[in-house]
Amino acid sequence: MGITVFADVDLMPEETQLDFSSHRLPPASKLGTVGLWVGLHGESFLSAGMHHLEARFDYHLLREQLKAEGINTMNPFSNFEFLRQAFTEGERWQVNPARAEKLLAAKLITPEQFDKFMKEGALGSHLENLQRHGGFKGFNQKSVSAVISATDPRREHFAAAH
Repeated sequence: MGITVFADVDLMPEETQLDFSSHRLPPASKLGTVGLWVGLHGESFLSAGMHHLEARFDYHLLREQLKAEGINTMNPFSNFEFLRQAFTEGERWQVNPARAEKLLAAKLITPEQFDKFMKEGALGSHLENLQRHGGFKGFNQKSVSAVISATDPRREHFAAAH
């Protein structure tokens, strides 16, 4: 088995037709989940770690084992017979004040968000529980986008485990 890397980026609707592998994206005037996460924690591979690590598991067994260790899982974002996926609830990480100050100065976060990130930290890393049966049957883009949005550090986060 090989390793696959999915590099998530935030795209504005007008950017979805750009080939950003060969053309630089313009600086963002607002941040999506991924851009904010990078702004708060750093470039994933170089300084922050990973937003999430996905691995293939026995979906239900892993949820039970994690729950026994006090680790809750969010509601699944793919729940088909051939594909099940869910994130664990995110760890809360301390935010480097210099990073948050830079975002505040650029008006990419509000003063209230700055204060909250300084007091409470911001969502950091998740483990993605993936179980696939019958081979690859496509990429569940709509649900992936929804779960990335659900992990936005600006949102309130409550236990969603079942």
